[in-house]
Amino acid sequence: SYCGHCGHALSARLPTAVPPYRAVPPLLWAVYAASLVLFMVVMGGIAYLLGPGGYRLPTCPPNCQPPPVTVPALSPPHRYSSSAFGYSLDWYDPPEGYPPIKVVVQDDRSIGWTITAYGYDWPYTFTGEPANGHTAQEIVEAIQANRFGNAKLVYTIPGAELGYVDGYGNVYDVRVSPPHGASLRGRLIIVVAVRKGLAVEMVSVGPYIPDDGRYGHPNPAGTPIPFLLDPLANSITWPGETPR
Repeated sequence: SYCGHCGHALSARLPTAVPPYRAVPPLLWAVYAASLVLFMVVMGGIAYLLGPGGYRLPTCPPNCQPPPVTVPALSPPHRYSSSAFGYSLDWYDPPEGYPPIKVVVQDDRSIGWTITAYGYDWPYTFTGEPANGHTAQEIVEAIQANRFGNAKLVYTIPGAELGYVDGYGNVYDVRVSPPHGASLRGRLIIVVAVRKGLAVEMVSVGPYIPDDGRYGHPNPAGTPIPFLLDPLANSITWPGETPR
């Protein structure tokens, strides 16, 4: 009935130790209160955004505002179509302030222009002819050898194409002789693509202007003529294709 060690009756309850009371620090209460306020603000903001007068998904598109116009609009395109070979391309009149451009050849297989700058008429043309089994590279090299014997290769154009058809192209350094005055340094660009036995050839000569940052991005050709050629080359439609 009794404990043999301490003598207390075994049926009696032993006293239980009560831990001392510890008050919560005031700083911790402030943290709790701030957290609760922040939670309520966040939940209120979410309720507002999702409510009847809250956030709405943008309606653009289709009801978009037109972009600001910072450059003159392009003229309507002119379309050239080769009656001999069936390829075509689009070309535009130059915007106001650009050097004068004029058509100097337009027949059943070719179209060509000149752009007047630095006292010289710089030519660029597109021509079609049967490939007769030759590759684009062979045709480029033949054009250079037959028509521009003094041209010196600068580099081969990576990923050259015409009308989104893989081709081959080179950039050359050349000298041109205007009717009056000293000879000028220029850059010759030749790009050819072949599809279904038809070779389309782009040949152009432009003034040499070193890339000193004026172009806005790297221009290893060292001439502004690619800015005229790119839209023309991309607009080419091959025989049997729907015009773009």
